[in-house]
Amino acid sequence: MNDFIKWLYVNYILPQLEKVPQGDDALWLSSWENSLDPLQREDWEKARAFYASHAFLLGLRTGQGLAPWTSAYSSQSSLGSTYPSI
Repeated sequence: MNDFIKWLYVNYILPQLEKVPQGDDALWLSSWENSLDPLQREDWEKARAFYASHAFLLGLRTGQGLAPWTSAYSSQSSLGSTYPSI
């Protein structure tokens, strides 16, 4: 990961992940994380940072979470061209 992605993970993605309400698996995951030795915990943190960052980037590439259509594209069908009509 480049420096910007690392910064983005620490300053935006990780805080957003921490805000997500914990589900039924939170207790299990917490006990699993606490059972890791220091080297395993470091590997876990690196893996989580890698996959969370790439999931975020994939969402940007596919436009997930963005408004589906802007006013310039409002007359286009979802299967049609992405260029505004003339």
